[in-house]
Amino acid sequence: MERTVKTSPCPSLRQMATRSSTILAVAIVIGLVVGVGAGYVAWGAQVSSLQSQLTQSKDSASMAQAELQNYTVPIALSPQGGQMVESAWLFIAPTGMGDYSVVISASGLDNSSSNAFIVEAVSKTGSMSTAPITGNDTTSEFEANPSGNGLFAATLMSDPRTTFETIEVFLLPGMSMTSSVLIASANLT
Repeated sequence: MERTVKTSPCPSLRQMATRSSTILAVAIVIGLVVGVGAGYVAWGAQVSSLQSQLTQSKDSASMAQAELQNYTVPIALSPQGGQMVESAWLFIAPTGMGDYSVVISASGLDNSSSNAFIVEAVSKTGSMSTAPITGNDTTSEFEANPSGNGLFAATLMSDPRTTFETIEVFLLPGMSMTSSVLIASANLT
């Protein structure tokens, strides 16, 4: 009698384990590839978001700087030792079309009727010499009222902070430039 072995249509346990291992390994590799790809896409989106925020931040800084130039800037003038001035302020404000208003308000000035004051500026370019801020002696002068308060105002064709190093106020005793005395100044740099 011959023995015949019938094979079962069901795979053996060993074959099933091998197939399961292979399927599991393929699933793990696919999972890793998908995970790494998703991470790369998320990282790219994060970098793009950061770049966008940086661009917005730069734009905001530029807008803030431009906006700041549209406001009046008060600058305290430093009184010079021994001179008669209690308080002096320089105000710079854009007036439009590239022009700037310059106003100096001072108190505690020598209000003798024979005295005057002149506003001069030290240029940032060239010889850095001192000259009347408006380019003209007469339009750069002012007088104090009987209470010792003085007010000077002029319109310049450019921002004095970019044109001048220093703005200075001189007392002209007896209206004479030869005996002028520096009473207050402001550094614009």
